[in-house]
Amino acid sequence: MSLKVSQPYLLLAMLLVCAASALRAQTTPDCTAPPYNVPAGLPTAAITAAQDQAQMMCQQHLQFPTAASNPPLTALRETDPNKPVNAWPGTPASPETANWTDALGHTIVRWGWGAWTTYDDSQSGGVANVLCNGATPCVVANEKGSSTGGSMSGFGDYGPVGPRPYPAGDAPLGIGGTVPCTSPGCLAAGHYTRINLLEMTPEAARANGTAMGYAPNDLFTVKATGEKVKTPEDWWLKRRPEIFDLVQKEVYGYTWPAAEWPAITWSISGATTGTEMGVVSCQTSSTCPNGTMSNGVTYTYREKIYTGTISTASYPAVRNAPLITITCRLPANTPGKVPVFISIGETDTNFQYTAPLGFGACGYPQTMLQPDGGGGVTSSYLIGLINKGNWRKPTDPGALVAWAWGISRMIDEFTQDTDPMGPDPDKVAVEGHSRDGKATLVTAAYDDRVVASLPSCGGEGGTSFMRRAFGESVESIAGSGEYYWMAGNLMNYAGPKCQKNPDVGPAGCTPAFFPRKVEDLDVDAHAVMALIAPRAVMTNGGTDTPYPGYGDAWQDPRGMYLSGKLASPVWELLGWKGQVIPKGTVFTSNPTPYGSGESIGGTPPFDTAFIDGTVGYRRHVQGHTDQPDWPVFVTFASKYLNDVRPVITPGQKFILPLFWEDHVGTVRGTAGGGGGLRDWQIKGGSGATFFTVDRQTGAITIPDRGKLKPFVDSYSLTLMVSDGILPSHDETVTIKVPFGLGFLSTQR
Repeated sequence: MSLKVSQPYLLLAMLLVCAASALRAQTTPDCTAPPYNVPAGLPTAAITAAQDQAQMMCQQHLQFPTAASNPPLTALRETDPNKPVNAWPGTPASPETANWTDALGHTIVRWGWGAWTTYDDSQSGGVANVLCNGATPCVVANEKGSSTGGSMSGFGDYGPVGPRPYPAGDAPLGIGGTVPCTSPGCLAAGHYTRINLLEMTPEAARANGTAMGYAPNDLFTVKATGEKVKTPEDWWLKRRPEIFDLVQKEVYGYTWPAAEWPAITWSISGATTGTEMGVVSCQTSSTCPNGTMSNGVTYTYREKIYTGTISTASYPAVRNAPLITITCRLPANTPGKVPVFISIGETDTNFQYTAPLGFGACGYPQTMLQPDGGGGVTSSYLIGLINKGNWRKPTDPGALVAWAWGISRMIDEFTQDTDPMGPDPDKVAVEGHSRDGKATLVTAAYDDRVVASLPSCGGEGGTSFMRRAFGESVESIAGSGEYYWMAGNLMNYAGPKCQKNPDVGPAGCTPAFFPRKVEDLDVDAHAVMALIAPRAVMTNGGTDTPYPGYGDAWQDPRGMYLSGKLASPVWELLGWKGQVIPKGTVFTSNPTPYGSGESIGGTPPFDTAFIDGTVGYRRHVQGHTDQPDWPVFVTFASKYLNDVRPVITPGQKFILPLFWEDHVGTVRGTAGGGGGLRDWQIKGGSGATFFTVDRQTGAITIPDRGKLKPFVDSYSLTLMVSDGILPSHDETVTIKVPFGLGFLSTQR
């Protein structure tokens, strides 16, 4: 049958198509014109980071604010009305080129979207004399004025709700100038969306949130439907896939499908041997300044170097061929496969930390796969090879996903290695520090084969909340110095939430410097961390202020603590302990023995390992380093790496029972090292929404036979079970529908 279209309607349709094409042509910016000024054509090796960032912004119709914007971006930092209180140029003679600072010696930067680094703490107060208010000579001592504590945003905490000593949103003056938190829920003017895991559905949240002055962002509410997450099955089948999609779309980029992976040819060096002295934890003292010390024991290792040569056949014109290399040291006296710790960004293996507990260690210098830089390299190496030399698109992965991809391919190779002595592919832990801590978090979130992880001092874009205005901000990691780590789409969440010229926000909104667009981000650090559940993860941090040496305030220690705390309900939903901080624990506050500048709300105390739960936490006094936490992480992970994983008997099949029976059968398995089988859960399969499994016994039942589909021959269920320590690997069981019951199975 053909459909006859009259000429007037056909003409109208053609005009509409032409109009749409013309509109697209008008709205597609010319990236070679101002303000982007990007060279035409495919990117070359000469493309700078600023040009590559501009091209990504051009694709998304994004622009930086200017002096003509509302709110404006002033030409001079010293006259910026939004500069943080208590901050001044670190070099008074160069206020526009040198970094600024405050009374605690923090680094303070203004980014392209106008946001400043702030360190809003309970000790802040006084007034800074920017450029000495005309006094000469203008020296740093005069610049400080009467300032105390860290620089303040002047707009409140802008972070997850917690104890707040200034409920009106105004910082107190000096130490001891705090007032009790008296506002509802300790909320102050200047709070972003509350990170609320369990309390209410969106409808109730809107009603209650209006009265409370905030709108909860609930990890346990399915965003697409508003449905409440109540069971592990709700998490596995509905909420987790939604969060993972948003994490990829908005923050890090979608990982490449396997069909786009280049071929890898692996070679393994002949094993060599050597010795290394073991290193363990110690209480910080004059004889133990770094929190670690030798245990006086020498360990013999067997070293192997794995090299993955990546084929460029899919795009021979790639300027630089990517390469994966990893060096592993395994205890020489341990036969068979050995659990290993992979250190991202290290040429050293860190075997000195793992040897005392009998584990192997591998160093992974990831920049041979994808450099730690922007500009021309983003169209070369692994990313350029897969993109065939083109510009990245807004949801394409950045360097963090590329580095994580390399570890996943290593685990593949460990599985294929025929040497009876080698890394155990089923017992891999991952660690990385700072930017490599971000990559560690991404690795564990994207690959569920990682058993334990320490994303050390991961900071903004890693383990610290992007909503919090303490230390580095989202404007930094979307800026020209770090944008290449992330998906380009993250740039949409930098800058003011309401702005004119360029226009941002809904029509009629009031332009303002705060709140920022990060308010609209659908996920945050705790959501990324929740993707790791129920596997083991540990967060950490250093001192807020530079004592002794370089401090960790830039990474926001409280923000990194909060990510574990606020993700923990997901572990608890699935049957594992989350972060365990004993009741009565005294949190840090100002002043501390290690300087001052503690974030409002503080953290659990320094140099104390909180590793009783599956989400560990430790904060050290040394500053921005991972060294003092390495032995603690090895101890924390050993519980999981030494466990014998429970196993669901493969190939199990059940027969759909007759109409009057609801019990399908009981799944069989082998207990793990932690004890009997428990916490049976359905993670997927065609029958996931029709059948249930008893969490304690593994018995499969049919809650409502009327919901079964007619004319279906069989259903599958993907199951997981725990021994109280490790989850089993996923296993699929089949439920066969007897011949002749394909239709009748739905009848009672």
